[in-house]
Amino acid sequence: MWDQLPAGHGSALNGPYTPIFLIAFLFIKTFEYNGGMWNLAQRYMAAPSGSEAKRSALLSSALWLVWPLVLFIPMCAAPLLVPGLAKPEQSYVAMSQLLLPSGLIGLVLAGFFSHTMAMVASDANAISSVITRDLGPVLVPKLRSLSDAGLLKFARYTTFIFVTVSMLIAIITNGQGVVLKIVVDLVAATMGPIAIPLMLGLLPWFRRSGSRAAIASWAIGLIVWTVVKWGIGSTDTTLVVALPLATSLVVYVGMGWLLPERRESVDELLDSLNTDPVPARRTAAVS
Repeated sequence: MWDQLPAGHGSALNGPYTPIFLIAFLFIKTFEYNGGMWNLAQRYMAAPSGSEAKRSALLSSALWLVWPLVLFIPMCAAPLLVPGLAKPEQSYVAMSQLLLPSGLIGLVLAGFFSHTMAMVASDANAISSVITRDLGPVLVPKLRSLSDAGLLKFARYTTFIFVTVSMLIAIITNGQGVVLKIVVDLVAATMGPIAIPLMLGLLPWFRRSGSRAAIASWAIGLIVWTVVKWGIGSTDTTLVVALPLATSLVVYVGMGWLLPERRESVDELLDSLNTDPVPARRTAAVS
């Protein structure tokens, strides 16, 4: 297959993408798919112990080494199967129409809808959880006095409003991809600055970097992205992606060495990632 593809089709980098962009992109995606995003971090939050969360991370990493091959090899073969395709982003659709019988095409369409709804539900639940448990009680102190039933009702309202606003934007813009562009811009702006303190903070080598380093890393990285993207209006993809990421990394590590904030509670949390909690029966027997 590789010998028959058009010239340059098998190259790792084409167009405006450079090796620095590729490194930054892989760095961000490694953090993102290993828990750097709220919805994906739930695989750790739902684990009953630190060691099981660690095993969950290892399993996820192993699966993500295999899945991209399954996902992208058909896309690489598209020029041979459906040559002359005007819009390359429609490669999967064109190959499905060419290779699959009608019944399976319907199953693929149903899979598109169901997976999209599952992703929307996952993201909406994650955002609702953060607003209900973290942001809301800080911004509106009255929420702290709500019962569990009241918090659940507030979370449902938050989820409904978030999904409704997203749908209204899509309808008003006539499906021109504005919501998708907003999501892409938000991920580009926040993923690197947020993922660095979030993920590196779970590693023992960064015990010296505390909350001040995390907040400064996020804030300065976001400011750099704003200046590059909107201040100077750069269209250099490498600069827009790599510079905020590198800035956040330098700030987080640098402040950890210059202004260390090592705390006993953090050490206990990091140590718990390699241990299982003692079962209640065993604890009672020891007592």
